[in-house]
Amino acid sequence: MKLFYIPVFIFLLSCSHHGDDTSVETTNLKIKVLKERGDSVEKANVARGNDK
Repeated sequence: MKLFYIPVFIFLLSCSHHGDDTSVETTNLKIKVLKERGDSVEKANVARGNDK
């Protein structure tokens, strides 16, 4: 699961460089959505037996 956060931070950094989302609330919302997405992916991987 830790590896999942690396692309998340890269994604957030790339967004902040464009200046699209300067508000902290928007960034926190993105992190929350991405975390939920990552958790569901992790659960699906465990169910399929692909957990590394």
